[in-house]
Amino acid sequence: MKRSPFIFLIFAFTYLVIGCHEEKSKAANFLSKKKKSRDDKYDSTIFEPLYNTLYAGQDLPEAYIDSFAKNSDTRSDLYDLLESFGKENQFPSEFMSFEKAAESRLTTWLEYPTELDTVPSRMELIKKIDHLDSGVIYTYYIFKFKTDQPHWAAKDGWMVGVAGPYLKNSKPYDWTKGTFSRFSKINETTPEEEVKWTHDNVYKRNTE
Repeated sequence: MKRSPFIFLIFAFTYLVIGCHEEKSKAANFLSKKKKSRDDKYDSTIFEPLYNTLYAGQDLPEAYIDSFAKNSDTRSDLYDLLESFGKENQFPSEFMSFEKAAESRLTTWLEYPTELDTVPSRMELIKKIDHLDSGVIYTYYIFKFKTDQPHWAAKDGWMVGVAGPYLKNSKPYDWTKGTFSRFSKINETTPEEEVKWTHDNVYKRNTE
């Protein structure tokens, strides 16, 4: 029995519809798997609104970025957040330096409750030191910092902290495994002594 060409057209159309539906389903499944799973570490922090904005696929307002980047206690965390969404190009270029990154990494470390438990009232770069160990140059940034009354450390005046190390191919906001402070008073030590102690006792321990 001869079949009508119309029947073949119906079969062809049905095949195309089913095929397109399957391809759309595959694409949807792929995008669903590729979607970044939500990270709850920013919940109940000052970064939660920023994270939610980025997670929704939107760009952060420039005013938000500037306000977080200019403060040393939020600068490096902002960069890490932007980088996790592939938006690090939105980070302000004026803060894209090793000194600004090191200052922020040390501030964040000092802010921990088990350390200084506050953002220093003042912090200044003392020196940049290239420390040679087994033929490799490790670059550290040494800062002095102090707190005001009524903080417990105010009586100690200026103290010393170390941020780093950075290697030859490092980028400014790479994680620094040798960031530390013994809370040594500035008149009781030298930048070189602090770098050597930190490199041997903190950096090497964290990379073992």
